[in-house]
Amino acid sequence: GSGSGSHGFDQQMSDRVGTSVPIDKVTGALAKKVRGIGLDLSKASNVDLVAKVTGSLSRPRVSVDVDTDALRGAVADAVSAELEARRQEALAALVAQNQRIMAEAAKRAAQVRSEGKRAAEMARKEGYKRADQLVAKAGSNPLAQIAAKEGAKQARRETDKRANQLIKEADKRAAQIVAEAKKRTEQLQAAAKAQSRRARDAATEPIAN
Repeated sequence: GSGSGSHGFDQQMSDRVGTSVPIDKVTGALAKKVRGIGLDLSKASNVDLVAKVTGSLSRPRVSVDVDTDALRGAVADAVSAELEARRQEALAALVAQNQRIMAEAAKRAAQVRSEGKRAAEMARKEGYKRADQLVAKAGSNPLAQIAAKEGAKQARRETDKRANQLIKEADKRAAQIVAEAKKRTEQLQAAAKAQSRRARDAATEPIAN
């Protein structure tokens, strides 16, 4: 009869042997199965196959299957690595663009400020010249001189006020240029963030199911 010893020799087997093969070497039903996963297979160079040995020692049956989980994982890793690389690239481009925007704004702001200063200096020169002319015109009449000096003082005060106003306006406009540039860089950053989030979501969608 069949003692306990004999089945040790002819026992049921269930071994799994894993092997990794280049994805373009997979053919037939397996290739169909690989394609059926619905992933972007350009992202995976290799696919893990699992050979399952069943049956008995005298009549072994070998079935080969695709390790779909591993393949999904490999594609997911490749996609996220690619996304990360693209994100870093986009980030570097964005930083460079934002630096350009800010540098341009700083240059324009400095220009506006120096133009304001120049305009103020010219206004001051003109105003003071007119004040001096008032005094010169008064001649030797003491009363006319007093009136002219008073008028000149007033003219200089007005001139200073006008010059300071020009500088203030230029400063305000310069600050506005910089503030607008900063706002623009923040908008670009927010848009880039949203886009990278959307790209990530889109890329990981088919892998999740």
